[in-house]
Amino acid sequence: MSHWEQLVRIGIIGTDKGNLPEELVLWMKKQGIDTKQNRSSMLLDAIAMQASIKKAARLPTVHQGMVAERAEPETASLCSNESVQHLNLILADKYEAALPEFLHLLSKNNKILPPESLPELLGRCMKHPHLWVHIGKRIGKRGAWLLRQHPEWNQLTDETDLDAWEVGDKASRIKILESLCRTNPTQVVPLLTKTWAQDTVHHKKAFLNILAKYPDEAYEPFLEELLDDKRKEIRLLAANILGEIPSSRLVERMFQRLVRLIELKSKTFGKSKFKIELPEAIDDALLRDGLNIKTQGLQAGLLAARLSFMLSIVPPQRWEEHFKLKREQLLEIAIRSEWSEVLIQGWILAAAKYQNEAWMSLLLEFWMEHYEKAGWTKLDIQAIFMGLSDGIFNKIAIKYLAQKNGFIEESEPLMQLLKSGNHLWEDKLMLLFISNIKTWLSAQGSRYWSGWHYKGILNKVAYTCNPNLYDILWRDWSQSQTLWQGWEKQMTELFDVLKFRKEMLESLKD
Repeated sequence: MSHWEQLVRIGIIGTDKGNLPEELVLWMKKQGIDTKQNRSSMLLDAIAMQASIKKAARLPTVHQGMVAERAEPETASLCSNESVQHLNLILADKYEAALPEFLHLLSKNNKILPPESLPELLGRCMKHPHLWVHIGKRIGKRGAWLLRQHPEWNQLTDETDLDAWEVGDKASRIKILESLCRTNPTQVVPLLTKTWAQDTVHHKKAFLNILAKYPDEAYEPFLEELLDDKRKEIRLLAANILGEIPSSRLVERMFQRLVRLIELKSKTFGKSKFKIELPEAIDDALLRDGLNIKTQGLQAGLLAARLSFMLSIVPPQRWEEHFKLKREQLLEIAIRSEWSEVLIQGWILAAAKYQNEAWMSLLLEFWMEHYEKAGWTKLDIQAIFMGLSDGIFNKIAIKYLAQKNGFIEESEPLMQLLKSGNHLWEDKLMLLFISNIKTWLSAQGSRYWSGWHYKGILNKVAYTCNPNLYDILWRDWSQSQTLWQGWEKQMTELFDVLKFRKEMLESLKD
C-alpha cells in the first residue's frame, strides 16, 4: 500500500483508532513533517504535502517511438525583437491587414520569421492556404523541421509524390495536381489520364476547377476531348478553361464564327460602320463550345447576350489584326453601331480575361468619360476593375482625380474606380485624395452624414499607400472645421496604421 493510500485510509477511519504505523511516521519525518505534533495535525500536513506532489511531480510518459532528429542550425537572419513585437500585434488582429506587407518586407530584407510565431502562422496557413506562398519562404530551417513533425502542416509543402496519385484521397490528389499546374503543367494531362476513366464526377469537377485556376495550352488536347463528355457540367467546365487559352482551337472557332457575324462596311464618303448579324441559329458545334442557349445579362436581349458572350472568348487584339485598324478606331466605330453596348461589353470581358492592358485602359477611360451619357450606365465594368494593374489604376485615377474639385459622389465613375480592388496607391494619388477630403471638409454647407464611402476607402488605403507619407499627411488638419468631429476617429485610425507600418518597415530593414 502506498503512502498516499495509507493517509487516505487513516483519514477515513480517523486517528483515534490507534497509533500511526511506525513506517509511515518515519516517512513523514523524512519529508520534513513535524512528528512531535498530535496525530491529526501530522496527518493533515502529510495529506496536504502529498496532494501537492500528486499535482506537480508526475513522472513523464516514456516515449516508445523513434526520436526525431534535431533541426539544422539556422543560418538565415532572424528579424529583430522590434519586428517580433510588430508581428505579435498583427497576429493579435490589431493590424491584421498588414501581414502580407510584413511578409513581403521580410522576404525583401532576406530575414526569417521568429520560431515562436511559427505554430500560429502555420495554423493560419491551414485555414487560409494562400498565405503559404509567402510564409513558406520565410520559415527557415526550424520551420522546415517543424513541418516534418506535424502531419497536417506537412501538407502545406509543394513536395508531391506522383506515385500516390492513384491511391491518394481527394485532398491529397488535389494537392498533387495543383502543385504540378504551378510547376510543371506538361505533366498534368498524363497524370489525369491515368485514372480519369475511373474517377467520380465529383473528383473530375474538382480537378477541372484546379486547371481553371492555371489555364495552360498543354491542357488543350485533353480538354478538347472533354467537350464530348456525356455529362454537361464536365463539358461546360472544359469549354470555360479552353476559353481562357488564346491559342486553343475553341477560341479560333469562336473567332471564325464572329467574323461571319461582324462585317466592317467602309464608305468612300462618310464614316465606316459595323454590320452585325445576331447569332440566331445555334448549331451543335456552338453548343459544344460552351454557349448557354439561355444566356442573359444585357437588356438588348437574348441574342445580343449571346453575341457578347462569343466576343468575350476572343482576345481583343485579334480584331485589330483582322480589320487592320487601331483599337481606338475600332472603339469609335463600335460606338456608332446600333449594337454598341453588345460590342463594348464583349470587349470589356475579353480585355480583362486576357489581361490586355492597352484595351483595358482604353475601355476604362471610355467608360469614365461617357458613363452619364444615355446607355453607357448599363455597361458592367467590374471585370476590368478586378484585372487592372497598379500602374493603370494609378494613371487613370490620378488623371481624373486631378480634374475633380470638391465632393465625389459614391455613384460617380471615379469613386467606383477608387473603391475597386486593393491596388497600391502611388504617392501622388494619395496626396490628391487627402487634398480632396480637406477641401470638402472645409467647404461651407457640407453635411456630416455624407461621405461614408470616403471612410471605406480610407480603411483600405491605410494599408496600400506609402507609409513614409505619414509626416506629410498628418499636417494641416484644422480641428475647428465643422465636420472634423465626425471624421476625427477615422483620420486618427488612418494615421495610427500609417505610423505602425512606417515603424514596421524601418525595423525590417538591414
